[in-house]
Amino acid sequence: MRMIRWAWLLSKRLYKKAAFLLLLLLIPLAVFGLGMMAREDHGILHILLVQKNSSDPISASVVARLEEEQGLIRFSLCPSQERAEELVLRGKADGAWVFEEDLSRKIAEFFSRPLAAKGLVTVLEREATVPLRLARERLCGALFECCSQRLFLDYVRSHSEGALEVEDEVLLEYYRNAFTAVDTLFEISYADSSVSVEQIDYLTAPVRGLLSVMIALCSLAAGIWFLQDFRGGLFSWLPFRRVKFVEFGYQYLTVLNLAAFCLVALFAVGLGENLFWEIFVLLLYCLSAFGCFLRALFGSTRILALAMPLSALLMIVCCPVFFSLSGRLSWVRFLFPPTYYLEGLGDGTYLLWMVLYTLLLWGFSRLLSRFRPS
Repeated sequence: MRMIRWAWLLSKRLYKKAAFLLLLLLIPLAVFGLGMMAREDHGILHILLVQKNSSDPISASVVARLEEEQGLIRFSLCPSQERAEELVLRGKADGAWVFEEDLSRKIAEFFSRPLAAKGLVTVLEREATVPLRLARERLCGALFECCSQRLFLDYVRSHSEGALEVEDEVLLEYYRNAFTAVDTLFEISYADSSVSVEQIDYLTAPVRGLLSVMIALCSLAAGIWFLQDFRGGLFSWLPFRRVKFVEFGYQYLTVLNLAAFCLVALFAVGLGENLFWEIFVLLLYCLSAFGCFLRALFGSTRILALAMPLSALLMIVCCPVFFSLSGRLSWVRFLFPPTYYLEGLGDGTYLLWMVLYTLLLWGFSRLLSRFRPS
């Protein structure tokens, strides 16, 4: 009961600290800020789609398919080719795809006289870039489906007399069931998640990494607050040999309070997976002695306060928050605790390394405290 009461009083003391409340405020700002950006129109490329004849069935089918596949490439309709050219020249769009007026007839001409056939789609681009070339693969894929259906109908009717009496829609239904893959041929997903990459918005994906950095910063802030309270005489009634245990409880309880809000934020933004696994890994991560180690190393609240923004910058750059370091500097990321948490969610080996990392930091903290007992 005494431990529970002590934890309750310490938690109440935390929520009276302006710096702790500021850290809590940063959580919804980061989560809902990125969430609002994700709900806005975004994408690496913006392609305009122009239909010279909106009643053409093939043109309408291709445009509808492209509009359904919004993602890194954002598609939007444009009323005319002149307007599309103007927007591309002004930099309001990266490119435009203009579907010819009688696309169905041109596809039929393409199969009958492929060498004499003209283009099916006019592509407008201000400059030739690699992303735009890759985007054209999406256009070719959408056109291929329509062209392959037309080729199938022509082949069946020319090689089977009975097929002449069958309606086109019946033959196409057979074609879709027999030759169209139900699932995607390739599916890209993260090793630590059962959710495919296409289902994860790239703007909200870094939320977990940013929250892990905030937890590590809270550990550093806990070291500052412990020093202030210790030198202010809050623990003067305790024997000095018990101060280290109090420091551990102070550190862990402070980080745990912030981590609870981070866990709620993860599930609010849709990045949470298995609840019990998330809690287990997060509890293990909260044990990280990053703040205690830096407190024992510097022993000054001023230096620790100056180290916070620098530590945040290094963790965001070195840890796999937005990208993963590779090459000769890849080892730098293992100096910071967010790496073990982010990688450990999908690979249990990193959790073992995180335990070893935590024990090493606690050991170095105790060793440094012998030389800096105050």
